[in-house]
Amino acid sequence: MIKKATKKYSPEQVKVSNMLIDYAKPLLDAAPDLKAKEEVMFVAAFVWNATLKSKHKGEQMLADIRKSLSGRKDNLGNTSTIKLLIDRKTTLYPDEKQFIVDFEVSRADNGIFITADFEDIQ
Repeated sequence: MIKKATKKYSPEQVKVSNMLIDYAKPLLDAAPDLKAKEEVMFVAAFVWNATLKSKHKGEQMLADIRKSLSGRKDNLGNTSTIKLLIDRKTTLYPDEKQFIVDFEVSRADNGIFITADFEDIQ
């Protein structure tokens, strides 16, 4: 079970944490343990941020993440996984322009707890 941010974080952090969890949910649900969920969140945040860059910069970022993750047994960096994340971002949150600058995945009662920090893009 994935727990979302609660009262101890500002409303903006709660919103971004909830969006990030929702956006990455299919991959988070398939991740078997905390380490795998952290890796999913790293890739998800990276792809989220790439969608906010200019087309050329975003494509270069995505090429870089694919290259750095190539050969993984979990296929986290494969083209279909990256495409899934891009499609989920542009479908679920097309107007969200927050750049994810940090996140934390930690153990919580009955699951994990995810928080995220962001900066608005002008």
